Amino acid sequence: NLFFHTDLPSKVSADLPLILNLQATYSHSKNKLTVARQSSEITHGYWNTHCVGAELGSSLSFDFYEEHNIFHQILPFMNLQGVYAYQRKFQEEGEKRHDISSSQLGNLSLPIGVRLEGHASQWPVFYSTSVAFIADVFRKNPCSIITATYDPFALWTTSGTNLSRQALSAQVSMHCAILDNITLFSKFCT
Repeated sequence: NLFFHTDLPSKVSADLPLILNLQATYSHSKNKLTVARQSSEITHGYWNTHCVGAELGSSLSFDFYEEHNIFHQILPFMNLQGVYAYQRKFQEEGEKRHDISSSQLGNLSLPIGVRLEGHASQWPVFYSTSVAFIADVFRKNPCSIITATYDPFALWTTSGTNLSRQALSAQVSMHCAILDNITLFSKFCT
């Protein structure tokens, strides 16, 4: 955490904390495709998909000092999220099989929103709620070329579904520390 001193009104904490966060993920999946045709021919396809994701975020934390408030902090935030996925090319096994080319998905989005946080004064319970508008800055939809390896050797292109470029996200969560090293939590997202 980085802290910057500010002379904001008394409702805001004396030190205005700028909270920075960074997350990175990787996933690998092994996929299987089975196609049963009317002529009782069955083909199988196997391929791997690799995916990386990253998020760089920032938020400001403002404290509420009144005792009657349900929430104790308000945190406006802005994140930059990126995802890249690569599907390897593969060839179906069996009669009347197809060659499927590799494909790539890329997406860069910018969630902007606000999070409210609070805690119970008598129990070890922490809760938060947030709402964010998410807009895509860049998107590359996956596209594969499919080639039949049998007569008439047809060739066609199939692409990923073109999803909406904006979204509204809402989230509610609660964490309860039942022991020093055990925490139960629940989260609801839309």
